Amino acid sequence: VPAHAVLWWVARWQTTGVALRPSWEERVAGMKGGWAMAWFREVRQQSAWGRVRMIFFTPPDIFALFPIGTYIALRIVDEGEDSLGIAALVIFIAHSVVSIFALLHLLFVPATRFMVWELTPVRKRSRFVRYFFWSTVLAAKFMLGLLILSVVQEAIGGLKIARPGHHTLGEVADFAMSTLWWSNVLVWFVLWSTAFLLFTADTQIWFTIGCTVLGVLTVFKQRGMTAASVFYEDTMGRLPERF
Repeated sequence: VPAHAVLWWVARWQTTGVALRPSWEERVAGMKGGWAMAWFREVRQQSAWGRVRMIFFTPPDIFALFPIGTYIALRIVDEGEDSLGIAALVIFIAHSVVSIFALLHLLFVPATRFMVWELTPVRKRSRFVRYFFWSTVLAAKFMLGLLILSVVQEAIGGLKIARPGHHTLGEVADFAMSTLWWSNVLVWFVLWSTAFLLFTADTQIWFTIGCTVLGVLTVFKQRGMTAASVFYEDTMGRLPERF
């Protein structure tokens, strides 16, 4: 989730434009905690229901990085046992809730402060088609992600290299003085970085495939059986008639 949030921030920064990008003074103020004070002031100005909506629908962007803190806390209390203790179980539940909330926020909650104009009214049928389209694309990505995870796990198991995520902090402290362990960590990092890059980069592929299928279905719906004529007619010669 934090990695996806960083990619989302970079994409948003790239497409925002110079006019709306924060200045260096605003960035420095944000690093000093100015963003937190401004967000809390805005929350206090809302009504009771408005505060609840703002907390759930417009949390600060840095909230997407909270899973890093919960994961570090979970690793600290992890003793390498097969079962989780009370403290580890509580932190694990908190980590899961924070991660799921941040993921749902990244996927489904728009950044309202960048919405200069009101959304164009859309018919329910069109809205259903849009949600169905993106649900299909994301489901395909999810299935591919599971496949990538299994392949990378199998590759790491075949190489018989160290897995830092499976070691407790005490074991990491013991292995850190070994050069072999660091070389294994480097290979582990490269494998997972490549897998994550492929997972994020193939979004355009699935989007293109989905648009192609949706476009073909739209053509057949609009033209019916006459759509099959594109396979045998002189399409270039009929351009003046259609346009």
